[in-house]
Amino acid sequence: MAATRFPKPLLVLVFRQEWFFGCRESRTGEFDRPDEGGDVARLLTNRMTALLVLMLAVGLVVSLASANLADAPALGVYPPNVPVENLAGQPGAHVAYGLLSAFGLAGWLVAAAIGSLAFSLIRRDALVPAWQWLLGWSLLLVSVCASLHGLAPGLAGGLVVGSGGHVGAWSMIWLAGQLSVSGCQLLVGCMMASGVLLTGEVPRVWWCVCVVARPVVWAGRVLVQIQERDLARSEVAVIDRSSVSDSLAIEVEAALADEAPFVRVGGMEVPGDELAPAVETPIVHRIDDQEVEATPRQPLQVNAPAAVTPSEREEVYERLEAAGFEDDDEHVLPDLDLLDEAEDVPYSLLAKKAQVAAIMLEQSFREFGLSVRVVAIDTGPVITQFELELEAGLRLSKVSRLADDLAIALRVPTVRVVAPIPGKNTVGIEVPNEQRVMVRLRELIESGSREAEGQRLPVFLGKDVSGRPLAIDLARMPHLLIAGRTGTGKSVCLNSLILSLLMTRRPDEVRMLMIDPKMVELSPYRRIPHLMHPVITDMKKAEAVLAWAVDKMEERYDLLARSGVRHLDSFNALDRDTVLDRLGLEEEDLEAEEVPESMPYIVIVADEMA
Repeated sequence: MAATRFPKPLLVLVFRQEWFFGCRESRTGEFDRPDEGGDVARLLTNRMTALLVLMLAVGLVVSLASANLADAPALGVYPPNVPVENLAGQPGAHVAYGLLSAFGLAGWLVAAAIGSLAFSLIRRDALVPAWQWLLGWSLLLVSVCASLHGLAPGLAGGLVVGSGGHVGAWSMIWLAGQLSVSGCQLLVGCMMASGVLLTGEVPRVWWCVCVVARPVVWAGRVLVQIQERDLARSEVAVIDRSSVSDSLAIEVEAALADEAPFVRVGGMEVPGDELAPAVETPIVHRIDDQEVEATPRQPLQVNAPAAVTPSEREEVYERLEAAGFEDDDEHVLPDLDLLDEAEDVPYSLLAKKAQVAAIMLEQSFREFGLSVRVVAIDTGPVITQFELELEAGLRLSKVSRLADDLAIALRVPTVRVVAPIPGKNTVGIEVPNEQRVMVRLRELIESGSREAEGQRLPVFLGKDVSGRPLAIDLARMPHLLIAGRTGTGKSVCLNSLILSLLMTRRPDEVRMLMIDPKMVELSPYRRIPHLMHPVITDMKKAEAVLAWAVDKMEERYDLLARSGVRHLDSFNALDRDTVLDRLGLEEEDLEAEEVPESMPYIVIVADEMA
């Protein structure tokens, strides 16, 4: 039986008829069906599948290439773009957000995997089993995510989680808890190699490496030459070991030597064996390699945290007792012994680490071609601030752009640049301490009692960079909003605010209304005498209480206006007869009974009220 003949078409899209229909071209220029019983429908289905997979890969590439962090549903920028700027529209924005959030920059591997599958289907290559293909690309994807998160965090751009996405962050956190740094690198490398082998993409991967490697190496050489030329032109004084002040050099060497009995830091003698772990040998080696002369300077002075003065609470009590309130004898302020004592600040250790970090900081700036000098160091319970003096003509923006690079050089999670320090012509670099010191409310009240004496509603929030207590007057900021992510300390701040008022003010000076929808945050305060109403947990009652507060405020405004004063303090300073005289009332009048002798402040505390 003769074979069926098909006329040769002019063009079937961009694909040859041989590929699309599974036919073969004969010597006569016509196409034969390989066998009359061939399944053309099956071949056509395979080719259509290849086209669909290829279209999917192209769609992913377009979505990722035109991804914008301001497109919904991304939450990184507010307000979001309306309409979305993604070339693939709203579906493309959702796909790009999902891939970049989950895998970071490794989301491009998903498009590469689908594109590779489409290419194999088009070429009719022999495919590996489906389970092997999925396992290989999964290993490759996870290993690339982990590598990007650990080795290239600076490539994250606007990604919130990091350059490796959630998968990279989770995998690195788990690996860091199980293995060392070298073990993590070895395991990730083995996973990457295994993934490439399982996918069967070794030839294509090798071709990509050969094609990409040469331009990358050439560009790297050009960048190195440009950097060396810029460094040669810049007149930067590099600190030599012999140029560093003798006292500072002795301090660093003594901290490294096991036999050194004592090290002098900031006027204090500290055993050297206690400070040796805070210094690492490579830091000193980097300083020894420098041979350029520098201008000698005086040793750096590390400012200790502000000293805590003895409590003046008894003096404050006496002045409050003499203020003439009616219920002076009825309420006694809580004793400070109810609060935890302050922790000791390891100043000697902080000072030593700050000295070494200052050298590393200057060295890092020199590597970037900037001449910067550390002139002062302030140590606090959580962070240490280095005060920098810039050379003439150095732009402030150049220093601000190096925050991430400085964090890597100092081996800390983050670095904050304060440009400039308020009231000074210097720049501050805030570096978190390796060991944080817990700040207790008791030491804040003890050291800040004199400052709080002149405030109407003192609130102790913590310590500043120098370790001085930070106290504010709530009456000067009547609307206070506390916001932050889960675990950032909102509840601690709220409790500190409430306790600050309870420890320093009596019920006749301040009254409170508390709204607690969760019924657990403010329940410990249900028995304090400052409450005007039991802790409110019902939202309907909360609306009524807030409406009452508005009416009370308007009533007070009216009373202040009729009394000829502008503030509660001025009204409370007037005696009873003066108030009644200004209101035109007599003591026997019924309206006089409704006039209060004094009006306390009313503080409303709402915990996550919707």
